[in-house]
Amino acid sequence: EVQIVKMHVEGSQYVFEPTSVKKGMPVRLEADIARMPGCAKGIVISEFNVKKSFTSKDNFVEFTPDKAGTFYIACSMNMYRGTFTVLEADGTKADYVQTSLPSGSSCGMGGGGCGCGG
Repeated sequence: EVQIVKMHVEGSQYVFEPTSVKKGMPVRLEADIARMPGCAKGIVISEFNVKKSFTSKDNFVEFTPDKAGTFYIACSMNMYRGTFTVLEADGTKADYVQTSLPSGSSCGMGGGGCGCGG
C-alpha cells in the first residue's frame, strides 16, 4: 500500500494533502508543478535523503519514512519551506520535531545551477 500525498505551493510554503503519513509505509509525493514556481520545483527532504527536481513529465518522488515526527522540506535554494508529519505505524503522533532548518548555503541539487528549471 502506497500513501499518496499531493503537494503545491501557497505563498512561500509547501502545502500537503494529506498533511501526515505513516512510518514504514511507502509515500508517493506528487507535485502539482503548475502551482510550484521557479526553484520550488526542486525539493530537499534531508531527514529522508530525498532530493528531486520535478518536471511536467516527472512530477513525483517515492520514499519510505523510517522515523516518526515533524520534518522540514525546502526547495533547493531554501526559499520555499514546509513541514509534514510522519505518524507512528499505529497512527499516533511522535514527539520528535526536526530542529535544524535545511541548509540554504548551496543549491543542494548538484550539477551546477539550482536544478529547478525555473
